[in-house]
Amino acid sequence: KTCCTCRRALLFVVLLGVAGAAGVLIWQFLPEDTINDLKGIFPNSTDDASDTTGDDGGNGSTGEGGGGGGQIDNDGSSTTTPTGYQYFQCSDNNLDNCCNGLDTPGVCDLRLDEMLFATAHNAMATEAGGFPNLIVTGPNHKLPLEDALEAGYRGLSIDVCNCNGILELCHGVCNLGSRDPTEVFTNIVGFLQDHPTEFLMLNIQLSNEARGGSAVNLQDLYDLMMSVDGFYDMVYVETDRQTDLEWPTLGSLLHGNDQEPKKQIVMFQFNGPTCSDNEPCPEGLHFWFNYGAESEFNFPTKQDLEDIPTSCKVTRGNPVESRGFLGISNFVSPPDEDTAKEINTREFIEKRLEDCSTFNNNMDINALLIDFWSIGDLLEVTQEHNKKLGAAKQRRRRAATTTTKSALRSPNKSN
Repeated sequence: KTCCTCRRALLFVVLLGVAGAAGVLIWQFLPEDTINDLKGIFPNSTDDASDTTGDDGGNGSTGEGGGGGGQIDNDGSSTTTPTGYQYFQCSDNNLDNCCNGLDTPGVCDLRLDEMLFATAHNAMATEAGGFPNLIVTGPNHKLPLEDALEAGYRGLSIDVCNCNGILELCHGVCNLGSRDPTEVFTNIVGFLQDHPTEFLMLNIQLSNEARGGSAVNLQDLYDLMMSVDGFYDMVYVETDRQTDLEWPTLGSLLHGNDQEPKKQIVMFQFNGPTCSDNEPCPEGLHFWFNYGAESEFNFPTKQDLEDIPTSCKVTRGNPVESRGFLGISNFVSPPDEDTAKEINTREFIEKRLEDCSTFNNNMDINALLIDFWSIGDLLEVTQEHNKKLGAAKQRRRRAATTTTKSALRSPNKSN
Protein backbone atom coordinates (compact mmCIF):
# COMPACT_ATOMS: atom_id res chain seq x y z
CA LYS A 1 0.00 0.00 0.00
CA THR A 2 2.84 2.34 0.86
CA CYS A 3 4.51 1.55 -2.48
CA CYS A 4 1.33 2.36 -4.37
CA THR A 5 0.98 5.59 -2.49
CA CYS A 6 4.55 6.57 -3.38
CA ARG A 7 3.99 5.72 -7.00
CA ARG A 8 0.83 7.79 -7.09
CA ALA A 9 2.59 10.70 -5.43
CA LEU A 10 5.47 10.47 -7.90
CA LEU A 11 3.05 10.33 -10.82
CA PHE A 12 1.21 13.38 -9.46
CA VAL A 13 4.45 15.39 -9.20
CA VAL A 14 5.44 14.47 -12.77
CA LEU A 15 2.00 15.37 -14.11
CA LEU A 16 2.05 18.64 -12.18
CA GLY A 17 5.39 19.57 -13.72
CA VAL A 18 4.22 18.70 -17.21
CA ALA A 19 1.00 20.65 -16.70
CA GLY A 20 2.92 23.69 -15.49
CA ALA A 21 5.20 23.68 -18.51
CA ALA A 22 2.30 23.09 -20.87
CA GLY A 23 0.35 25.86 -19.23
CA VAL A 24 2.87 28.44 -20.37
CA LEU A 25 2.42 27.29 -23.97
CA ILE A 26 -1.34 26.97 -23.72
CA TRP A 27 -1.62 30.47 -22.30
CA GLN A 28 -0.11 31.94 -25.44
CA PHE A 29 -2.97 30.54 -27.51
CA LEU A 30 -5.96 31.04 -25.26
CA PRO A 31 -9.01 32.66 -26.90
CA GLU A 32 -9.48 36.27 -25.91
CA ASP A 33 -12.82 35.58 -24.23
CA THR A 34 -11.11 32.96 -22.06
CA ILE A 35 -8.40 35.45 -21.10
CA ASN A 36 -11.09 37.91 -20.07
CA ASP A 37 -12.85 35.21 -18.04
CA LEU A 38 -9.60 34.55 -16.17
CA LYS A 39 -9.55 38.13 -14.95
CA GLY A 40 -11.81 37.35 -12.02
CA ILE A 41 -10.10 34.10 -11.02
CA PHE A 42 -6.89 35.47 -9.56
CA PRO A 43 -6.82 37.15 -6.16
CA ASN A 44 -4.60 39.93 -7.53
CA SER A 45 -6.94 40.77 -10.39
CA THR A 46 -7.49 44.40 -11.34
CA ASP A 47 -10.99 44.36 -9.86
CA ASP A 48 -9.53 43.57 -6.45
CA ALA A 49 -6.59 45.94 -6.47
CA SER A 50 -7.06 48.57 -9.12
CA ASP A 51 -7.16 51.41 -6.63
CA THR A 52 -3.60 52.04 -5.50
CA THR A 53 -4.33 55.36 -3.86
CA GLY A 54 -4.87 55.60 -0.15
CA ASP A 55 -7.66 57.41 1.63
CA ASP A 56 -5.46 60.47 1.83
CA GLY A 57 -4.82 60.53 -1.90
CA GLY A 58 -1.39 59.03 -1.54
CA ASN A 59 0.20 56.33 -3.62
CA GLY A 60 -0.96 53.28 -1.72
CA SER A 61 2.32 52.17 -0.21
CA THR A 62 1.86 48.96 1.69
CA GLY A 63 4.73 49.71 4.02
CA GLU A 64 6.55 46.46 3.23
CA GLY A 65 9.93 46.31 1.56
CA GLY A 66 11.17 49.72 0.58
CA GLY A 67 13.79 50.63 -1.95
CA GLY A 68 16.27 52.47 0.22
CA GLY A 69 15.35 56.03 -0.61
CA GLY A 70 13.42 58.51 1.44
CA GLN A 71 10.40 60.74 1.34
CA ILE A 72 11.55 64.25 0.57
CA ASP A 73 9.43 67.22 1.48
CA ASN A 74 9.55 70.71 -0.03
CA ASP A 75 11.82 71.90 2.74
CA GLY A 76 14.39 69.23 1.92
CA SER A 77 13.70 67.14 5.02
CA SER A 78 13.66 63.40 4.48
CA THR A 79 12.82 60.16 6.18
CA THR A 80 14.50 56.89 5.31
CA THR A 81 12.62 53.94 3.86
CA PRO A 82 12.58 50.58 5.69
CA THR A 83 15.91 49.44 4.18
CA GLY A 84 17.60 52.39 5.87
CA TYR A 85 19.34 53.89 2.84
CA GLN A 86 19.11 57.66 2.66
CA TYR A 87 18.64 58.57 -1.02
CA PHE A 88 18.24 62.33 -0.49
CA GLN A 89 21.56 63.70 0.72
CA CYS A 90 21.32 67.44 -0.01
CA SER A 91 21.77 69.97 2.79
CA ASP A 92 18.78 72.13 3.60
CA ASN A 93 20.84 75.26 2.94
CA ASN A 94 22.16 74.02 -0.42
CA LEU A 95 19.01 73.05 -2.32
CA ASP A 96 19.89 75.42 -5.16
CA ASN A 97 22.77 73.08 -5.95
CA CYS A 98 20.81 69.87 -5.38
CA CYS A 99 20.13 67.50 -8.31
CA ASN A 100 18.51 64.11 -7.89
CA GLY A 101 19.26 63.83 -4.21
CA LEU A 102 22.86 65.03 -4.37
CA ASP A 103 24.54 68.40 -3.82
CA THR A 104 28.00 66.96 -4.48
CA PRO A 105 29.99 69.42 -6.64
CA GLY A 106 29.80 68.48 -10.29
CA VAL A 107 26.60 66.41 -10.19
CA CYS A 108 24.38 69.24 -11.42
CA ASP A 109 26.95 69.84 -14.20
CA LEU A 110 26.43 66.34 -15.63
CA ARG A 111 24.53 66.18 -18.89
CA LEU A 112 21.51 63.88 -19.03
CA ASP A 113 23.49 61.43 -21.14
CA GLU A 114 26.25 61.34 -18.49
CA MET A 115 23.98 60.50 -15.53
CA LEU A 116 23.02 57.06 -14.27
CA PHE A 117 19.28 56.62 -13.66
CA ALA A 118 18.19 53.75 -11.43
CA THR A 119 15.32 52.38 -13.53
CA ALA A 120 12.34 50.21 -12.62
CA HIS A 121 11.65 47.87 -15.57
CA ASN A 122 7.93 47.50 -16.41
CA ALA A 123 7.29 49.75 -13.44
CA MET A 124 3.50 49.52 -13.81
CA ALA A 125 3.42 45.71 -13.44
CA THR A 126 3.17 45.24 -9.68
CA GLU A 127 1.39 42.97 -7.25
CA ALA A 128 -0.01 46.04 -5.55
CA GLY A 129 -1.35 47.24 -8.92
CA GLY A 130 -3.34 44.07 -9.45
CA PHE A 131 -1.10 42.25 -11.93
CA PRO A 132 -1.68 38.50 -11.45
CA ASN A 133 1.20 36.23 -10.59
CA LEU A 134 1.39 34.47 -13.95
CA ILE A 135 4.65 33.44 -15.58
CA VAL A 136 4.05 35.26 -18.85
CA THR A 137 2.75 38.55 -17.44
CA GLY A 138 4.73 39.27 -14.28
CA PRO A 139 4.41 41.03 -11.92
CA ASN A 140 7.84 42.60 -12.18
CA HIS A 141 7.60 44.31 -8.78
CA LYS A 142 5.76 44.03 -5.51
CA LEU A 143 5.12 47.70 -4.74
CA PRO A 144 3.64 50.54 -6.85
CA LEU A 145 5.78 52.72 -9.08
CA GLU A 146 4.80 55.69 -6.92
CA ASP A 147 6.66 54.02 -4.06
CA ALA A 148 9.65 53.55 -6.36
CA LEU A 149 9.70 57.31 -6.93
CA GLU A 150 9.59 57.97 -3.21
CA ALA A 151 12.43 55.49 -2.70
CA GLY A 152 14.66 57.29 -5.22
CA TYR A 153 14.16 55.65 -8.60
CA ARG A 154 14.49 58.29 -11.30
CA GLY A 155 13.95 56.04 -14.30
CA LEU A 156 10.65 54.35 -15.10
CA SER A 157 9.96 52.07 -18.05
CA ILE A 158 6.27 51.50 -18.74
CA ASP A 159 4.17 49.81 -21.41
CA VAL A 160 1.14 51.54 -22.94
CA CYS A 161 -1.62 49.37 -24.45
CA ASN A 162 -4.75 50.15 -26.43
CA CYS A 163 -7.41 47.93 -24.86
CA ASN A 164 -10.81 48.29 -26.52
CA GLY A 165 -9.99 51.85 -27.52
CA ILE A 166 -8.85 52.82 -24.01
CA LEU A 167 -5.20 53.51 -23.21
CA GLU A 168 -3.94 51.48 -20.27
CA LEU A 169 -0.60 50.60 -18.75
CA CYS A 170 -0.61 46.84 -19.23
CA HIS A 171 1.99 44.14 -19.75
CA GLY A 172 1.31 42.40 -23.02
CA VAL A 173 -2.24 41.28 -22.21
CA CYS A 174 -5.31 43.48 -21.88
CA ASN A 175 -7.54 42.94 -18.84
CA LEU A 176 -4.98 41.00 -16.82
CA GLY A 177 -3.52 43.74 -14.69
CA SER A 178 -3.42 47.39 -15.67
CA ARG A 179 -2.90 50.91 -14.38
CA ASP A 180 -4.80 53.98 -15.46
CA PRO A 181 -2.23 56.21 -17.21
CA THR A 182 -4.07 59.39 -16.24
CA GLU A 183 -3.79 58.40 -12.59
CA VAL A 184 -0.11 57.50 -12.95
CA PHE A 185 0.82 60.73 -14.76
CA THR A 186 -1.16 62.75 -12.23
CA ASN A 187 0.73 61.06 -9.40
CA ILE A 188 4.05 61.78 -11.14
CA VAL A 189 3.15 65.47 -11.35
CA GLY A 190 2.27 65.54 -7.67
CA PHE A 191 5.51 63.82 -6.74
CA LEU A 192 7.69 66.19 -8.78
CA GLN A 193 5.87 69.24 -7.46
CA ASP A 194 6.67 68.05 -3.94
CA HIS A 195 10.26 67.21 -4.93
CA PRO A 196 11.49 70.17 -7.01
CA THR A 197 15.13 69.00 -7.14
CA GLU A 198 14.27 65.66 -8.79
CA PHE A 199 14.38 64.77 -12.49
CA LEU A 200 12.69 61.75 -14.09
CA MET A 201 13.50 59.76 -17.24
CA LEU A 202 10.35 58.10 -18.58
CA ASN A 203 10.78 55.39 -21.24
CA ILE A 204 7.54 54.26 -22.87
CA GLN A 205 7.04 51.12 -24.90
CA LEU A 206 4.00 51.23 -27.17
CA SER A 207 2.62 47.72 -26.78
CA ASN A 208 1.07 47.50 -30.24
CA GLU A 209 0.68 43.73 -30.12
CA ALA A 210 -0.85 43.38 -26.67
CA ARG A 211 -3.15 40.37 -26.57
CA GLY A 212 -6.73 41.55 -26.72
CA GLY A 213 -5.67 45.03 -27.83
CA SER A 214 -4.73 47.02 -30.90
CA ALA A 215 -2.02 49.45 -32.02
CA VAL A 216 -1.37 52.52 -29.87
CA ASN A 217 -1.73 55.90 -31.54
CA LEU A 218 1.03 58.15 -30.22
CA GLN A 219 -1.12 61.23 -30.73
CA ASP A 220 -3.76 59.72 -28.42
CA LEU A 221 -1.11 59.25 -25.74
CA TYR A 222 0.05 62.83 -26.20
CA ASP A 223 -3.54 64.09 -25.90
CA LEU A 224 -3.99 62.10 -22.69
CA MET A 225 -0.80 63.55 -21.23
CA MET A 226 -1.86 67.05 -22.19
CA SER A 227 -5.10 66.51 -20.30
CA VAL A 228 -3.15 65.93 -17.06
CA ASP A 229 -2.81 69.31 -15.37
CA GLY A 230 0.81 70.40 -15.15
CA PHE A 231 2.34 67.30 -16.75
CA TYR A 232 3.58 68.76 -20.01
CA ASP A 233 4.79 71.90 -18.29
CA MET A 234 7.47 69.65 -16.75
CA VAL A 235 8.52 67.91 -19.98
CA TYR A 236 11.79 68.78 -21.69
CA VAL A 237 11.39 68.97 -25.48
CA GLU A 238 14.44 68.33 -27.67
CA THR A 239 13.97 69.51 -31.26
CA ASP A 240 17.41 68.49 -32.53
CA ARG A 241 17.25 65.01 -34.05
CA GLN A 242 21.02 64.65 -34.39
CA THR A 243 22.35 61.66 -32.48
CA ASP A 244 25.44 63.57 -31.32
CA LEU A 245 23.60 66.55 -29.90
CA GLU A 246 24.71 68.20 -26.67
CA TRP A 247 22.11 67.29 -24.05
CA PRO A 248 21.47 69.86 -21.32
CA THR A 249 22.87 69.46 -17.83
CA LEU A 250 20.74 68.30 -14.96
CA GLY A 251 21.26 71.58 -13.14
CA SER A 252 20.18 73.75 -16.08
CA LEU A 253 16.94 71.75 -16.36
CA LEU A 254 16.10 71.59 -12.67
CA HIS A 255 17.00 75.13 -11.70
CA GLY A 256 16.32 76.92 -14.99
CA ASN A 257 16.53 80.63 -15.65
CA ASP A 258 14.54 83.41 -17.31
CA GLN A 259 15.31 82.05 -20.79
CA GLU A 260 14.97 78.35 -20.00
CA PRO A 261 12.13 77.40 -17.64
CA LYS A 262 12.53 74.57 -15.16
CA LYS A 263 11.92 71.02 -16.47
CA GLN A 264 11.73 67.74 -14.56
CA ILE A 265 10.87 65.04 -17.11
CA VAL A 266 12.46 63.71 -20.28
CA MET A 267 10.42 61.16 -22.22
CA PHE A 268 11.29 58.58 -24.84
CA GLN A 269 9.10 56.12 -26.72
CA PHE A 270 9.67 53.18 -29.01
CA ASN A 271 7.57 50.91 -31.25
CA GLY A 272 5.94 54.13 -32.43
CA PRO A 273 6.91 56.75 -35.01
CA THR A 274 10.62 57.39 -35.45
CA CYS A 275 10.08 61.17 -35.26
CA SER A 276 11.61 61.65 -38.71
CA ASP A 277 10.21 63.94 -41.38
CA ASN A 278 8.21 60.98 -42.69
CA GLU A 279 7.10 59.80 -39.23
CA PRO A 280 6.62 62.92 -37.09
CA CYS A 281 5.97 62.70 -33.37
CA PRO A 282 4.15 64.95 -30.93
CA GLU A 283 6.63 67.19 -29.14
CA GLY A 284 8.45 65.69 -26.19
CA LEU A 285 7.82 62.05 -27.14
CA HIS A 286 11.31 61.46 -28.49
CA PHE A 287 12.10 58.24 -30.35
CA TRP A 288 14.34 56.31 -27.96
CA PHE A 289 16.49 54.54 -30.52
CA ASN A 290 17.36 57.77 -32.28
CA TYR A 291 19.13 58.98 -29.16
CA GLY A 292 19.83 55.79 -27.24
CA ALA A 293 20.88 52.16 -27.48
CA GLU A 294 20.03 49.11 -25.39
CA SER A 295 21.40 45.69 -24.64
CA GLU A 296 19.52 42.43 -25.15
CA PHE A 297 16.74 41.92 -22.59
CA ASN A 298 15.69 38.25 -22.70
CA PHE A 299 17.81 36.33 -20.20
CA PRO A 300 16.35 33.26 -18.48
CA THR A 301 19.02 32.95 -15.77
CA LYS A 302 21.63 34.82 -13.79
CA GLN A 303 24.29 32.86 -15.65
CA ASP A 304 23.01 34.29 -18.94
CA LEU A 305 23.45 37.81 -17.55
CA GLU A 306 27.02 36.93 -16.60
CA ASP A 307 27.86 36.14 -20.24
CA ILE A 308 29.22 39.62 -20.95
CA PRO A 309 29.66 39.45 -24.76
CA THR A 310 26.00 38.48 -25.08
CA SER A 311 24.31 40.37 -22.25
CA CYS A 312 26.19 43.67 -22.69
CA LYS A 313 26.07 43.76 -26.49
CA VAL A 314 23.92 46.53 -27.97
CA THR A 315 21.15 44.93 -30.02
CA ARG A 316 18.84 47.91 -30.50
CA GLY A 317 19.43 51.56 -31.26
CA ASN A 318 22.28 53.70 -32.49
CA PRO A 319 25.86 52.43 -32.63
CA VAL A 320 27.34 52.63 -29.18
CA GLU A 321 30.12 54.90 -30.48
CA SER A 322 27.57 57.69 -30.99
CA ARG A 323 26.98 60.06 -28.14
CA GLY A 324 23.68 59.31 -26.48
CA PHE A 325 22.04 57.12 -23.90
CA LEU A 326 22.87 53.50 -23.10
CA GLY A 327 20.40 51.23 -21.32
CA ILE A 328 21.48 47.91 -19.82
CA SER A 329 19.09 45.18 -18.65
CA ASN A 330 19.67 43.57 -15.27
CA PHE A 331 16.72 41.21 -14.88
CA VAL A 332 15.65 37.73 -15.93
CA SER A 333 12.60 36.66 -17.90
CA PRO A 334 10.14 35.66 -16.62
CA PRO A 335 10.50 37.86 -13.50
CA ASP A 336 11.91 35.95 -10.55
CA GLU A 337 12.15 37.41 -7.08
CA ASP A 338 14.73 34.92 -5.84
CA THR A 339 17.04 35.74 -8.74
CA ALA A 340 16.51 39.47 -8.09
CA LYS A 341 17.89 38.92 -4.59
CA GLU A 342 21.15 37.81 -6.22
CA ILE A 343 21.46 40.21 -9.15
CA ASN A 344 20.25 43.37 -7.37
CA THR A 345 23.14 43.23 -4.91
CA ARG A 346 25.89 45.83 -4.79
CA GLU A 347 28.54 43.33 -5.89
CA PHE A 348 26.60 42.16 -8.96
CA ILE A 349 25.44 45.64 -10.01
CA GLU A 350 28.86 47.26 -9.69
CA LYS A 351 30.44 44.49 -11.74
CA ARG A 352 27.70 44.70 -14.37
CA LEU A 353 28.13 48.46 -14.73
CA GLU A 354 31.88 48.07 -15.10
CA ASP A 355 31.71 45.09 -17.46
CA CYS A 356 29.08 46.58 -19.77
CA SER A 357 30.77 49.98 -19.88
CA THR A 358 34.12 48.39 -20.73
CA PHE A 359 32.52 46.16 -23.38
CA ASN A 360 30.91 49.24 -24.98
CA ASN A 361 34.05 51.36 -25.33
CA ASN A 362 33.76 52.83 -21.82
CA MET A 363 30.48 54.52 -22.65
CA ASP A 364 28.51 55.86 -19.69
CA ILE A 365 25.58 53.66 -18.75
CA ASN A 366 22.54 55.85 -18.24
CA ALA A 367 19.81 53.40 -17.31
CA LEU A 368 20.20 50.14 -15.43
CA LEU A 369 16.84 48.38 -15.56
CA ILE A 370 15.86 45.99 -12.79
CA ASP A 371 12.86 44.02 -11.56
CA PHE A 372 11.74 43.97 -7.91
CA TRP A 373 13.04 47.46 -7.23
CA SER A 374 12.36 47.13 -3.49
CA ILE A 375 15.11 44.49 -3.26
CA GLY A 376 18.81 45.23 -3.34
CA ASP A 377 21.32 48.05 -3.60
CA LEU A 378 20.79 49.80 -6.95
CA LEU A 379 19.86 53.14 -5.39
CA GLU A 380 22.96 53.28 -3.23
CA VAL A 381 25.22 52.22 -6.11
CA THR A 382 23.58 54.83 -8.37
CA GLN A 383 24.13 57.70 -5.95
CA GLU A 384 27.75 56.73 -5.36
CA HIS A 385 28.30 56.32 -9.10
CA ASN A 386 26.86 59.78 -9.87
CA LYS A 387 28.99 61.34 -7.13
CA LYS A 388 32.10 59.91 -8.81
CA LEU A 389 30.95 61.12 -12.23
CA GLY A 390 30.37 64.62 -10.84
CA ALA A 391 33.76 64.71 -9.13
CA ALA A 392 35.48 63.55 -12.33
CA LYS A 393 33.76 66.27 -14.33
CA GLN A 394 34.88 68.85 -11.78
CA ARG A 395 38.48 67.66 -12.14
CA ARG A 396 38.33 67.85 -15.93
CA ARG A 397 36.88 71.33 -15.75
CA ARG A 398 39.61 72.53 -13.35
CA ALA A 399 42.29 70.98 -15.52
CA ALA A 400 40.88 72.68 -18.62
CA THR A 401 40.77 76.02 -16.80
CA THR A 402 44.37 75.64 -15.66
CA THR A 403 45.48 74.79 -19.19
CA THR A 404 43.69 77.83 -20.60
CA LYS A 405 45.23 80.16 -18.04
CA SER A 406 48.69 78.75 -18.73
CA ALA A 407 48.24 79.28 -22.46
CA LEU A 408 47.20 82.88 -21.86
CA ARG A 409 50.27 83.54 -19.70
CA SER A 410 52.69 81.97 -22.21
CA PRO A 411 54.53 84.49 -24.46
CA ASN A 412 53.77 84.37 -28.15
CA LYS A 413 57.16 83.35 -29.53
CA SER A 414 56.14 83.99 -33.15
CA ASN A 415 56.20 87.72 -32.41
